[in-house]
Amino acid sequence: MFKDLLRLLKIISTFLKARLDVELQDWQHSKMVAFLLFISPWRLYSPQGESGERLRNALEELGPIFIKFGQLLSTRPDILPSDIASDLKALQDDLPPFSEQEALKIIERELGADINEVFEDFDARPLAAASIAQVHTAKLKDIQQQVVLKVVRPGIKKTIEKDISLMKRIASFVERRSEDARRLQLIKLVEEYESVIFSELDMRLEASNVKQTRRNFENNNLLYVPEVYLDYCTENLLIMERIEGIPVDRLEVLNDLGVDLKLVAERGVEIFLKQVFIDNFFHADMHPGNIFIDAKNPADPAYVAVDYAIVGSLSEEEQF
Repeated sequence: MFKDLLRLLKIISTFLKARLDVELQDWQHSKMVAFLLFISPWRLYSPQGESGERLRNALEELGPIFIKFGQLLSTRPDILPSDIASDLKALQDDLPPFSEQEALKIIERELGADINEVFEDFDARPLAAASIAQVHTAKLKDIQQQVVLKVVRPGIKKTIEKDISLMKRIASFVERRSEDARRLQLIKLVEEYESVIFSELDMRLEASNVKQTRRNFENNNLLYVPEVYLDYCTENLLIMERIEGIPVDRLEVLNDLGVDLKLVAERGVEIFLKQVFIDNFFHADMHPGNIFIDAKNPADPAYVAVDYAIVGSLSEEEQF
């Protein structure tokens, strides 16, 4: 209970320190929000940087659950000012990495071997870093294949456990006092989110999801799913074929390359419908950091998807 209280104070102080009070003007009819803003010592200081940058830094500081929320917001310029949504895009794959030494230690521990026995040209500098894991590149020795290594962040599970515990306490507190909260089933929502985010921590589950999606699109050129190398995958390490592509939201780049954007849109819808209504197994984290366009043939663009940590399926009732 005491640790939950300390974490709650940390969350409140981090957001207040980010000087988001300007963005919270519309919320100040809430007595609680108005009080917190009034007593905040940081209101005496001028904010540093743009509001989107301050929000991004606050979410980064608070850890993976808040970063995930920021990733969601980055795809919603319809509910956030476009400049803030744009600043939050860095949360998709451009977070501060953990150390190269720590990454190497985890990889060798998971492989049970020296990294040079398994890989050539291992790059200790991360290619990308996200909320749950970071990515390195190498060549798999036995088949001479360029691959990426997805390494789970050290200590991430304990951090998430603490925040989920706090979320459950808050949800329980609010449900006891609010009919609307009971109607929304806040506790159930937190429990469902808990299940989703903990599944992201097990790279073996993601490897299985990749294999399933690859089978679903085996004879279909709409979506390319990279090969995953199960013999090297563990709970904290995923080894997958390295792919190239242009993030799906880089419309100017795609346009300059002469890519048929109308066809891109049509194929995106077709992929979605196939996953949901034919396969009933769909990629559920399709932000631009995970979805790319293979533009080698601009007249025949293909989608490439990575990061299959979150997938979903629907009941017959939900499908209809």
